[in-house]
Amino acid sequence: MEQTKGLTSDQKLLVIETFSEKLGVNKEVLAPKNNEGKSEEINTGSLVQIEDELISTQEWVFMIAFGRSGEAIDFTGIKITSVNIQTPLGKNLLGKRVGDLVEFEVVSGYPQRFCVSEII
Repeated sequence: MEQTKGLTSDQKLLVIETFSEKLGVNKEVLAPKNNEGKSEEINTGSLVQIEDELISTQEWVFMIAFGRSGEAIDFTGIKITSVNIQTPLGKNLLGKRVGDLVEFEVVSGYPQRFCVSEII
């Protein structure tokens, strides 16, 4: 499986600031104060590493309540993509914990399956 570099809680604050500028959304709206460090469950403002079990890849996503999904930033060589909580992936990730599986159908009708490997 292709491994991606890890991120820290301290770096999360920089990621929030970067997405705030890119999306034009106040950083307190993107990540409420109670979600600035490590988290047990995925919520708005969570940085989440997911593994696609079918094609054996990992990627980082940033959970947002406002703004467009699919906006990406390069943070120290790590691609992080925004996922709005109203999208199918966003809805399915909310409340999940490390080790949980997420499965949903994409537009093509094929199921997509991810495992949550890290939450910051």
